Amino acid sequence: MKTTYPIKTICQILDLTERRVRQLVTDGILPKNSERGRYELIPTVKGYIHWLRDRSLLW
Repeated sequence: MKTTYPIKTICQILDLTERRVRQLVTDGILPKNSERGRYELIPTVKGYIHWLRDRSLLW
């Protein structure tokens, strides 16, 4: 069983609002989890880092 964290914890770690985290999940940037409102820490942080890197390459 993988450890998941509530959206509030993910928001604190990524310094994002809950709304922004949900948008990134909807856009496929952050992975969805089977437990509503809970996320695996490492895949979520990695998804956000990859997205930031990809954005920086476009500038």
